[in-house]
Amino acid sequence: MGKGYWEFIIGDETEPLLPENPTQQQIQANKIWHEKVRKVLYWLSMNVSDSMIVHIQDAKSPKQAWDTLVNMYNTNTQARKMQLKQELHNLLKNKMNINDYSTKVKNLASIGAPVDDEDLMAVTLNGLGKYYSQFSTSIAVRETFLNFQDLITVLISEEMRVVGTSSNGGSQESAFYSNSNKGRGKGAKTSFGG
Repeated sequence: MGKGYWEFIIGDETEPLLPENPTQQQIQANKIWHEKVRKVLYWLSMNVSDSMIVHIQDAKSPKQAWDTLVNMYNTNTQARKMQLKQELHNLLKNKMNINDYSTKVKNLASIGAPVDDEDLMAVTLNGLGKYYSQFSTSIAVRETFLNFQDLITVLISEEMRVVGTSSNGGSQESAFYSNSNKGRGKGAKTSFGG
C-alpha cells in the first residue's frame, strides 16, 4: 500500500491487452505493467519465509500469490487453533498451584476463537484431578452460577484451606500438597498435585 501497488494485490490493476497492431505507447504500457508485477512478486517473495516461497513461485500475478499466502496462513491458523483447543481440553492441573493452573487455562483459551465462561469453567474443573472431585461436584450443582474469575478465587481459597489443614497434621496426600521449592526461605511457593 505504501508504495502504491495494492491494486496489483487485490487484482484491480489488470494487464493492458495489446491489440493486433499495438502502438508504441500500448507496448510501453504493457511493459511497465509487467515490470510492476515482477516488482510486487519480488517484494512478496522477500517478505515470506523460505518455506512459503515454494507456494508462490509459480504465481502468474501478485493477486494469485497473495491469495495463496492468505489461504496458507488461514489453514495454518485453523490448525493452530485446533491444536490449542485440544491442549486446553486435555490440560491437567497436576502439580501446578491454582494460580499457575488458571493462568495456563487463560493462556490456552486466548486462541483467537471465542471461549465462553462456561467452557473455561468446565475445562478448569475437569482438569483439577481426583482430589478436587468433591469440590468440583459442589461447584457444578450450585444454584448460583460462578463466572471463571469467581471460580479461581474460590479455588485459591480452597487451596489455602487445604494447605492449612495439611500443616496442622492432616494427610499430605489428602491435601495434595508437596513442597517442591525446598530451601527457598520464607515465602517460598508451594506446589499442589491433583
